[in-house]
Amino acid sequence: MPSIIEYFQNLDWYGMLLSILYSLPAIVMGLTVHEYAHAKAAVKMGDTSQRVMARTTLNPFTHLDPVGFICMIIFNFGWAKPVVTDPTYYRSYRKGRALVALAGPLSNLIFAGIFYLIETAIYVFSELTIGKGMFLDSSVFITIVYILQLIVGNFVMINILLFVINILPIPGFDGYELLKMAFFPNANGRVITFFETYSRYIFIALVLVGLFDYVVFFTQMIYTYGVFLQELLTDILVTLTM
Repeated sequence: MPSIIEYFQNLDWYGMLLSILYSLPAIVMGLTVHEYAHAKAAVKMGDTSQRVMARTTLNPFTHLDPVGFICMIIFNFGWAKPVVTDPTYYRSYRKGRALVALAGPLSNLIFAGIFYLIETAIYVFSELTIGKGMFLDSSVFITIVYILQLIVGNFVMINILLFVINILPIPGFDGYELLKMAFFPNANGRVITFFETYSRYIFIALVLVGLFDYVVFFTQMIYTYGVFLQELLTDILVTLTM
């Protein structure tokens, strides 16, 4: 049985470092945009308190939590500093809480869609140019395209992941708040209190049964279908331009 030292010696540290470097911009921006969207939505709903206004910035250092950031890099699951709002300021309490909760995950979904279009454009452009015999002898061009695809692809993957994680209907996640406000605003207080009181234990139990492994797998499946659509579109365009 290999020792812990041997395990770490056999790790592909160079590959891990490259993976972190490629995913770092996406993690920083994904977490930042998520919390920024919460803050902006809260302000739109009427909460203009100082602690909320201080978060209406795209400065990553305002939003990132060091531990959550590191966990996101290592485990594909992390968090930023939550935006603390005061719903009593909202013009509509129920609508405000639902929209503020929705704003974070929705911003990640929109961000993923934007970068998916960019990734598609890069992929189509590279395949069309190479298909016509252009840049075949340029290793620099091929390397640049490869790096761009990795970076942009990580923006798509990580923002889909943040959307899927945060939309889960589990206490502590945006999906729970959205579900409660949109569909069960008058739910039995004892039931709500139970779930919220024991939310940390529910969360630990879900981690132990591998829920977040399924979340990552589901995210990868979505991305895989997206890549398939890119390839299909590219094949059609290459055929039409031949």
